[in-house]
Amino acid sequence: MHKFPKILWAFFLIGSVQAAPQLNPRVPDVYVVQEGDTLWNIAHRYLKAPWQWPEVVKANAELEDPQFLYAGDVIAVRHATLKIKRGRPVVKLSPRVRTVPLPRPIPTLPMDAIAPFLSRPLVVGKGELRRAAYVVANSDRRLLSGLGDKIYVRGLESLDRRLFSVFRPGKALRDPDSRAVLGYEAVHVADGQLVGQKEDGVATLHILRMRDVIHPGDRVLPAEKEEAITAFVPHAPPMPVEGRIISVADNTSRIGLYQVVVINLGRDDGIMIGDVLAIYQRDIKVRDPLHRKKVQLPRERSGLLMVFRTFDRVSYGLVLQAVRDIHPLDKVGNPEG
Repeated sequence: MHKFPKILWAFFLIGSVQAAPQLNPRVPDVYVVQEGDTLWNIAHRYLKAPWQWPEVVKANAELEDPQFLYAGDVIAVRHATLKIKRGRPVVKLSPRVRTVPLPRPIPTLPMDAIAPFLSRPLVVGKGELRRAAYVVANSDRRLLSGLGDKIYVRGLESLDRRLFSVFRPGKALRDPDSRAVLGYEAVHVADGQLVGQKEDGVATLHILRMRDVIHPGDRVLPAEKEEAITAFVPHAPPMPVEGRIISVADNTSRIGLYQVVVINLGRDDGIMIGDVLAIYQRDIKVRDPLHRKKVQLPRERSGLLMVFRTFDRVSYGLVLQAVRDIHPLDKVGNPEG
């Protein structure tokens, strides 16, 4: 069975009882899950409030792992609710039968949009990168290093690990209201394998993958071991949420569909992977033409995002709906409906 975070299971099992989710009009009575589908697209197709998918999970609790959908599964409308029938073959494992890899559930979000962010970049605390190992030079003594090169690293202590990642210090992530630093982005540069023992405090890495050229002084950390979570249940946060978009992955001033953003809420605030948040325009005040005073306009929803990676004080989310322009510093909160 595929892993599912216990904290999310607890949320589903002890969460407050909600009304049955309303179906969209004219949905197909039967749908067969296809390779290339995402859980969000299916939830969005069937439910007026896609973040109520946990109610579908509860309605199919007789399945071994109802939180997942697999290619070949059949979704059917039964009495105004959704029932799931497994279409994948049951694989029986036996010492005398060759091992067959278990099918993987379809991802919750489009992988081409979030894959670069599932394990990198990192958000680190003050001084964490400064204390890390660093690149001294490459084997050819050139200024820049690339794919296939060997680099020399000083300060590595975890020589029992074979894989390492190279990072470059990025920007500080600040809370827009308090101006407090919530963390520092560590920009992923490359990955390498340890190929030589440390001599005089210097170890050798062979570069296996790279996203940018490597500079002397770039920092080196052990590669993350944990497999990224790609299948999870979209849900509304169980508590009131109010935050802001504080950064955009590609540093644009206008944010659109399937762009990755950073919000000023993290695990310390109760944010979990799979949280669906509404995006609202920043507070807009205009001058009353008769009384000459500024008045606050009602907030308007600009779109939706889903959190797919969390840190202590910030989280990464993917914009899944954009009904009007979205900008950095726009607000995020609980979805309505």
